[in-house]
Amino acid sequence: MMQPSFMDSPYLIDANCLIEPYNRYYSPQFALSKPFWNHLHDLVNEGQVTIIDKVRDEVYGHNCPEVDVWLDAVKSIMVACEKEDGIVEAYGTVLNQIARPENGYQPTAVREWADRDIADPWLIATAKFYGATIVTFEQSQAESDRPWRHPKIPTVASQLTVNTVGLFAFMQDVGGF
Repeated sequence: MMQPSFMDSPYLIDANCLIEPYNRYYSPQFALSKPFWNHLHDLVNEGQVTIIDKVRDEVYGHNCPEVDVWLDAVKSIMVACEKEDGIVEAYGTVLNQIARPENGYQPTAVREWADRDIADPWLIATAKFYGATIVTFEQSQAESDRPWRHPKIPTVASQLTVNTVGLFAFMQDVGGF
């Protein structure tokens, strides 16, 4: 996999922004969503959107055959997280962030995200390293729910000054959908 060249304001797509549109909005009539997938593919090719290998691995083979084909089409331009020293270093920063008790996470959160196959901490690390914005359906956690058992991308990202945006806001921002 080659490393992409990012534009001024790159976006990284969370796995749920690939699975949810497929399962909830476009399945079983995948043909209805061709404009969505084609435009997203174009944005990936243009360097405005990036898929990381960890997200691909999380999505691939989970009863979304059309999405698997789509992922195969962009595979050559995905970010290979563990091959980029800066991302690996940022990944350590993400794990350290949730390990510090004062940041509001239970020990189970650290154990959950310490699994190198979990895409979320890699997504935040990649966004931190490249200065990208994460596109996700996840919502920030309520302060009143501390200590948190499961980390959520927007909460951890915010603590590390990484921007997140919802899929529909992203679609509106970039246009063409």
